[in-house]
Amino acid sequence: MKEQGEYLLREDTMIYAVILAGGRGERFWPKSRERRPKQFLPLILKKTMLEETVDRILPVVPAENVVIVATSELGDMVRSLVSGIKESNLLLEPFGRNTAPAIAYVASCLHRRDPDAIMICLPADHYIKERKKFTASIERAVSVAKDNWLITFGITPTRPDTGYGYIEVGEEIENGVFRVKSFKEKPTKKRAMEFLKAKSFLWNSGMFVWKVKTIIDEIKKHAPYIAEKLFNNQNQQLGWEELTKAYDGLPAISVDYAVMERSQRTAVLKGDFIWDDVGSWLSLERLLGKDKNGNTIVGEAFFKDSSNCIVSNEKGITALLGASDLVVVNTDDVLFVSKKSHVDRIKKFIEEMGEEEKLKKYL
Repeated sequence: MKEQGEYLLREDTMIYAVILAGGRGERFWPKSRERRPKQFLPLILKKTMLEETVDRILPVVPAENVVIVATSELGDMVRSLVSGIKESNLLLEPFGRNTAPAIAYVASCLHRRDPDAIMICLPADHYIKERKKFTASIERAVSVAKDNWLITFGITPTRPDTGYGYIEVGEEIENGVFRVKSFKEKPTKKRAMEFLKAKSFLWNSGMFVWKVKTIIDEIKKHAPYIAEKLFNNQNQQLGWEELTKAYDGLPAISVDYAVMERSQRTAVLKGDFIWDDVGSWLSLERLLGKDKNGNTIVGEAFFKDSSNCIVSNEKGITALLGASDLVVVNTDDVLFVSKKSHVDRIKKFIEEMGEEEKLKKYL
């Protein structure tokens, strides 16, 4: 593995890693809370997911070029986990507006440093194995992005997953890099099976590489309502009150919807590393494995005549007798039990909990 920053020093272009750490991680409630979303938890490995994301990119980008964007309420948590981050590299949003405004805000800030710089945009809550393969893919994407492509990473599907968006591959630009023919929404099970069999569809990983100037130009072209709020004065950073006012007038929209699906500059690079977006409690089965009865266990638990359950236990012991197909999460103040088939309804569930004032403290 290269020494930290070695790749950058060989480049004639400044490269920044932009880590998107503002998500709420609601599908991992009650472990994930508003005060400590999933990216700040060690869900899979010993370190938090944010720390793992930073470590993963350091062979490509030195620490002083790692930029983290998060909502203001999470700023102190970022500072405590990522030691030594420069205050100028911690970009705080007044509140979350999804990835398009976040990326536009960061791009605007980086444009003042170097409009020709490369941005590597990475969510803070993904699991990636085979780091050397990941690093090689990033380096390849950086090379292609210099030609003004908006690069996204596509992962070859291994199952008909209905929880991911898909990318339909178009003509090959160069070895392993293709034009994006179309983006597909999260499919039905039937459609996901068709995508898997067709072999011309990839999972949309939500990771991107592009030049600062290119993404700004494409935002101006395809999402002018964002540009007019955040790009009015490229030479001066918005003050906090101005930024808050700008964000208040923006929709919550992903960069996929706002730009990628509309641009003629989008390309997809096939990533050959193991990747998972760790989207819900069901992800633990894939990433941590199961015992002989199909159970996945984190913490101390005892099972009798129980199968195909996921248990995450923080205190004491969780004991199951004659149970099957359940998710059981036991934290210091909440015991959550759900059928596995209902896990995709957690967001709506906690939204309804929040309607009762006395329950908001548990969210």
